[in-house]
Amino acid sequence: MPLLWILSDLHEEISPDVVRRFEPPEFDILVCAGDVSEGDVRGCIDGVARVADGRPAVMVLGNHDLYGLPVDRAALVARRIGEPLGVHVLERSAVEVGGLRFAGGTLWESFAPPDEGRADLSKILSGSAPALFSPAPTAPYGEPVQVEDQSGIRPATFADIAARRMHTLAAIDASRPDVVVTHYPPGGGDVAYAGGAGIWIHGHTHTFSRRTIDGVDVIVNAVPSRLFAERMVVEVSPRPRPHPDAAGARP
Repeated sequence: MPLLWILSDLHEEISPDVVRRFEPPEFDILVCAGDVSEGDVRGCIDGVARVADGRPAVMVLGNHDLYGLPVDRAALVARRIGEPLGVHVLERSAVEVGGLRFAGGTLWESFAPPDEGRADLSKILSGSAPALFSPAPTAPYGEPVQVEDQSGIRPATFADIAARRMHTLAAIDASRPDVVVTHYPPGGGDVAYAGGAGIWIHGHTHTFSRRTIDGVDVIVNAVPSRLFAERMVVEVSPRPRPHPDAAGARP
């Protein structure tokens, strides 16, 4: 059963030396849930590869990682850079590493569109609504997030982000993964899209938490947190899967 070393939110743009201070535990696969190096896709991949130190890694890009390029182009560039380094980047996709199937992506968080007004403080503190709202429909969360279409590169709209969020959940569900990895935490009802996975790893919240939501083990282990567990390792068993020829086999 592979050992997963879990962490997120390295934010090397703030503390460029933090990656070199890790004392890695015994692990088979590094799982990094995003926000590695703000606006620097190559820096994200290089940072994760250094932490993995020759072992395979699975990661997603966080919102800060996506400040430099349109979101879809950033994911494509990250995959191409990461492949020869053994760093597997998820974005509305799945990959098999070490006998485990991982699925996920940035995910983004659910939000109240501007015409629905601001969430009350209790929703913000509970994590069911984002803390940042923008009156401009081209600035979700007030962040410099971009997309690219036939017209070229433009600021992302709330509709762009909502569509990518739902696409991510659908891709996870369809993949039937062992492990889900996203940057944003699952919101209310999101674990219903876990596709049968028993573990959901995320970042973004800059804390350490391990809780069970509807039977799914939800873990965040963010480097900036005072509770950061440097040697956070979990053992995961692959789920039994039918042989690809089973459907056509004779009884």
